[in-house]
Amino acid sequence: MKAKQVLPFVALLSQAALCAQTIITIDVPGAAGTAASAINNAGAIAGYYEDSDFTYHGFLRDPTGAVTTFDVPGAGVGNFEGTVVSAINAAGVIAGWYTDTNVKTHGFLRDSSGTITSFDAPHDARGTFATCINNAGVIAGYDTFQNNTVHGFVRTAGGNIFRFDPPGALQSEALAINAAGDITGWFSASTLLRQGFVRTADGTITTFDAPGAGTSGNVGTFPTAVNTAGVIAGYALADNDEAQGWARGIDGSFATFQAPGAGSGGGPYGTYPAGINAGGSIVGWDISLSPYYVYHGFVVAPDGAIIAFEAPGAGTGIQQGARAASINDLGLVTGYYLDSNGDSHGFLLIP
Repeated sequence: MKAKQVLPFVALLSQAALCAQTIITIDVPGAAGTAASAINNAGAIAGYYEDSDFTYHGFLRDPTGAVTTFDVPGAGVGNFEGTVVSAINAAGVIAGWYTDTNVKTHGFLRDSSGTITSFDAPHDARGTFATCINNAGVIAGYDTFQNNTVHGFVRTAGGNIFRFDPPGALQSEALAINAAGDITGWFSASTLLRQGFVRTADGTITTFDAPGAGTSGNVGTFPTAVNTAGVIAGYALADNDEAQGWARGIDGSFATFQAPGAGSGGGPYGTYPAGINAGGSIVGWDISLSPYYVYHGFVVAPDGAIIAFEAPGAGTGIQQGARAASINDLGLVTGYYLDSNGDSHGFLLIP
């Protein structure tokens, strides 16, 4: 992938800087497992952790390394109930969802003072999942229904919630939002095939298919991130379920890439981008064939250089290894890894 194709920005993260990386493990005290979800430009990290009863709780790690934990009022305390954090904005406002004792899911936001507001998508949604938030406090996500369909929504900073689906869609998920209010995600129409979309703040929706995307079954185009300029990153699943990374420029052109070590020949092997910063650097993970089904983190610089990395202590067994989830504009990367015991730990990569 070349920067001039789709990423016309000044490189904020150089290949040399990546090679000089430091990786810090993040464990919430007393947690059975920790996962870092997102990082803002101040270096604050938000995520969630699991206790010994398999209940989830939120956390915020400030730039000094101090950790604050929290639970949404009404969150359940049973197995796989509790609070899950998905995103943080520049002001330190956190978004995510929680599951109550009735196994119903609700969205929430936690402001910089620690005040938590919960919300539900309209029209009797069974579950509400807030996946992303921008610096203006606009939240996007998706809701679920009794018929197992999902639909995208956007919640204004004032608290108004609007559902949307791309034209012809039977279901859709909104997964990322940028400062301008552009939202991206996937949708499906009459089949299980996934296609990408971008919805601008005025409600205009453009749909697209990434190169290499399959055309049958539960495959296709999966956008995962969008930056301030409107460049979208994601992956395409081929008909054999193998994943290929891509970036879509504001002109609609695509550049594709595979991370070093990514397996080939079918799914679940391949490359899975998860985040993109203002400079066009993309992070994510790949799944290798040898070692079998192991995860490795990567960063793609705007000039196309791809740097793979391993978190210290990451396991090399099936479904172990590192997954990069988010990158800020200074090049700080966060995510999580599974060790050789299958326990989860957050990490911070400092280039």
